[in-house]
Amino acid sequence: MGFLVQVPPARGYYFARPRETTWANSLMADFLAELSEQWAGSFPTHPFGLGDISNERGGAPPRTIRTCGVPVLTFSIMWLGI
Repeated sequence: MGFLVQVPPARGYYFARPRETTWANSLMADFLAELSEQWAGSFPTHPFGLGDISNERGGAPPRTIRTCGVPVLTFSIMWLGI
């Protein structure tokens, strides 16, 4: 399964799901941090949403695919701004 870390808050995205399901593979968490910085630089008032990734022990019911902390559910960009 790999090591899961909780994805930290960042400028370029918002959490659209409970924080209990924002655990990711460490490489995915690093990727999301870098993506969010680049996104926020281009669209500072239009973040994208992060949904279910995984819970701390792997998995985010009812989707068993989310056990490894790599698949990321994303939501629409907030074009109205924050």
